[in-house]
Amino acid sequence: MLVGVVLLITGLATGAVLLVLAGAAEGRTVRAFARAPIGCTTTLQFDRAGVFTFYVETVGRTSALGGDCRTAGKAFRHQGASPTVDLELTDSSGAPVALSNFQDRSYNASGYEGRSLAQAAIPAPGTYRVAATADVADIGLAVGGSAVAYRNELVTWGAIALMVGGVMGGALLTFGARRRKPETPPPPAAQVWAPPTW
Repeated sequence: MLVGVVLLITGLATGAVLLVLAGAAEGRTVRAFARAPIGCTTTLQFDRAGVFTFYVETVGRTSALGGDCRTAGKAFRHQGASPTVDLELTDSSGAPVALSNFQDRSYNASGYEGRSLAQAAIPAPGTYRVAATADVADIGLAVGGSAVAYRNELVTWGAIALMVGGVMGGALLTFGARRRKPETPPPPAAQVWAPPTW
């Protein structure tokens, strides 16, 4: 029975912690995205090769940038129809880097709302330039990994921990309670009255 209690508490506690971490993981990922304003060419520094996602943000804040894409950073909140955005990505030599359509991810975390637009396989670390144009000005561009993959992984493991702890712990508690249930004593034997012997 003690094992059941420990398993139940451990499973519930682990699941709860993982679910809390999952809620924070998406926010940390979104805050770490590189950001670029719409209407100019922005230099991006990739520190590793890999597949990166480009997101259109309708709520957020542009980063403060210098150079040929100077901006002090400003907050924006787009309302209305979904904007049309065109991207062009080139490497340090000016050669184009292929962008593939990718529109099945979205996020709403840490004061940012965005949806995926495209993905690019960055072949090597280095400097790249992205040119972004759109039919509206009150949006931004964000670049990074998946905003929800790590969160979903934590949610999955949290759900598994809750299920295992709840089901197995509850089963062991039930089994232990049945084993410890006192047995009903047998009824006393009937007493036969006998007349006294004189």
